[in-house]
Amino acid sequence: MSSKFADRIARVQPSAIRELLKYGDDPAITSFGGGYPDPSLFPVAELQQVFADVLANEGATALQYTASVGLPGLRAQIAKRMSNQGAATDADDVLVLQGAQQGLDLVAKLLINPGDVIVTENPTFLGALIAFN
Repeated sequence: MSSKFADRIARVQPSAIRELLKYGDDPAITSFGGGYPDPSLFPVAELQQVFADVLANEGATALQYTASVGLPGLRAQIAKRMSNQGAATDADDVLVLQGAQQGLDLVAKLLINPGDVIVTENPTFLGALIAFN
Protein backbone atom coordinates (compact mmCIF):
# COMPACT_ATOMS: atom_id res chain seq x y z
CA MET A 1 0.00 0.00 0.00
CA SER A 2 1.41 3.38 -0.92
CA SER A 3 1.62 6.29 1.50
CA LYS A 4 -0.90 9.11 1.23
CA PHE A 5 1.73 11.62 2.34
CA ALA A 6 4.01 13.68 0.12
CA ASP A 7 7.46 12.20 -0.55
CA ARG A 8 9.15 15.00 1.40
CA ILE A 9 7.54 13.84 4.66
CA ALA A 10 9.99 10.92 4.72
CA ARG A 11 12.83 13.44 5.19
CA VAL A 12 11.20 15.25 8.14
CA GLN A 13 13.30 15.00 11.29
CA PRO A 14 12.46 16.05 14.86
CA SER A 15 13.32 19.67 15.56
CA ALA A 16 16.86 19.83 16.94
CA ILE A 17 16.01 23.05 18.75
CA ARG A 18 12.91 21.53 20.35
CA GLU A 19 14.97 18.55 21.50
CA LEU A 20 17.60 20.88 22.97
CA LEU A 21 15.13 23.21 24.69
CA LYS A 22 13.30 20.41 26.48
CA TYR A 23 16.34 20.15 28.78
CA GLY A 24 15.77 23.74 29.87
CA ASP A 25 12.69 22.63 31.80
CA ASP A 26 14.76 20.35 34.00
CA PRO A 27 15.88 22.29 37.11
CA ALA A 28 18.68 19.78 37.65
CA ILE A 29 20.32 20.81 34.37
CA THR A 30 22.00 24.11 33.64
CA SER A 31 21.72 24.26 29.87
CA PHE A 32 23.88 26.73 27.97
CA GLY A 33 22.77 25.30 24.63
CA GLY A 34 19.31 26.78 24.30
CA GLY A 35 20.09 30.40 24.95
CA TYR A 36 18.14 30.48 28.19
CA PRO A 37 18.74 33.79 29.96
CA ASP A 38 18.70 33.99 33.75
CA PRO A 39 14.99 34.47 34.61
CA SER A 40 15.92 36.83 37.43
CA LEU A 41 17.11 39.29 34.77
CA PHE A 42 13.70 39.62 33.10
CA PRO A 43 12.24 43.10 33.77
CA VAL A 44 8.86 41.69 34.84
CA ALA A 45 7.49 44.84 36.50
CA GLU A 46 8.50 47.01 33.54
CA LEU A 47 6.98 44.57 31.05
CA GLN A 48 3.75 44.45 33.04
CA GLN A 49 3.54 48.24 32.80
CA VAL A 50 4.30 48.25 29.06
CA PHE A 51 1.70 45.54 28.41
CA ALA A 52 -0.89 47.40 30.50
CA ASP A 53 -0.17 50.63 28.61
CA VAL A 54 -0.41 48.95 25.21
CA LEU A 55 -3.67 47.20 26.07
CA ALA A 56 -5.12 50.39 27.54
CA ASN A 57 -4.24 52.39 24.42
CA GLU A 58 -4.65 49.80 21.67
CA GLY A 59 -7.10 47.31 23.17
CA ALA A 60 -7.63 44.00 21.42
CA THR A 61 -6.05 45.41 18.24
CA ALA A 62 -2.66 44.95 19.91
CA LEU A 63 -3.30 41.21 20.10
CA GLN A 64 -4.27 40.79 16.44
CA TYR A 65 -2.12 39.38 13.65
CA THR A 66 -0.40 41.92 11.44
CA ALA A 67 1.73 42.04 8.33
CA SER A 68 4.73 39.72 8.51
CA VAL A 69 7.07 42.69 7.96
CA GLY A 70 6.08 44.15 11.34
CA LEU A 71 3.59 46.57 12.82
CA PRO A 72 3.21 49.60 10.55
CA GLY A 73 3.47 52.06 13.46
CA LEU A 74 6.63 50.43 14.77
CA ARG A 75 8.18 50.38 11.30
CA ALA A 76 7.35 54.07 10.89
CA GLN A 77 8.95 54.90 14.25
CA ILE A 78 12.09 52.97 13.34
CA ALA A 79 12.27 54.70 9.95
CA LYS A 80 11.86 58.12 11.59
CA ARG A 81 14.62 57.38 14.09
CA MET A 82 16.93 56.15 11.34
CA SER A 83 16.20 59.26 9.27
CA ASN A 84 16.92 61.46 12.28
CA GLN A 85 20.29 59.71 12.57
CA GLY A 86 21.14 60.39 8.92
CA ALA A 87 19.94 57.20 7.23
CA ALA A 88 17.07 58.54 5.12
CA THR A 89 14.42 55.83 5.01
CA ASP A 90 10.71 55.25 5.31
CA ALA A 91 8.57 52.50 6.80
CA ASP A 92 8.56 50.51 3.56
CA ASP A 93 12.34 50.08 3.94
CA VAL A 94 12.02 48.55 7.44
CA LEU A 95 11.52 44.87 8.22
CA VAL A 96 10.94 43.87 11.84
CA LEU A 97 12.22 40.36 12.47
CA GLN A 98 10.57 37.89 14.80
CA GLY A 99 13.93 36.59 15.97
CA ALA A 100 17.53 35.91 15.04
CA GLN A 101 16.77 32.69 13.21
CA GLN A 102 14.32 34.47 10.89
CA GLY A 103 16.99 37.03 10.00
CA LEU A 104 19.56 34.34 9.36
CA ASP A 105 17.07 32.40 7.25
CA LEU A 106 16.33 35.46 5.10
CA VAL A 107 20.04 36.24 4.64
CA ALA A 108 20.76 32.61 3.79
CA LYS A 109 18.00 32.56 1.17
CA LEU A 110 19.35 35.78 -0.29
CA LEU A 111 23.07 34.97 -0.36
CA ILE A 112 23.71 31.22 -0.12
CA ASN A 113 23.53 28.76 -2.98
CA PRO A 114 23.49 24.96 -2.68
CA GLY A 115 27.07 23.75 -2.36
CA ASP A 116 28.42 27.03 -0.95
CA VAL A 117 30.80 26.63 1.97
CA ILE A 118 29.82 28.35 5.22
CA VAL A 119 32.29 28.71 8.06
CA THR A 120 31.03 28.99 11.64
CA GLU A 121 32.64 28.83 15.01
CA ASN A 122 32.27 25.75 17.19
CA PRO A 123 29.98 25.68 19.05
CA THR A 124 27.59 27.82 17.05
CA PHE A 125 23.93 28.82 17.15
CA LEU A 126 21.90 25.76 16.18
CA GLY A 127 19.27 28.00 14.59
CA ALA A 128 21.95 29.35 12.23
CA LEU A 129 22.90 25.85 11.13
CA ILE A 130 19.25 25.05 10.47
CA ALA A 131 18.79 28.28 8.49
CA PHE A 132 21.96 27.69 6.47
CA ASN A 133 20.91 24.12 5.71
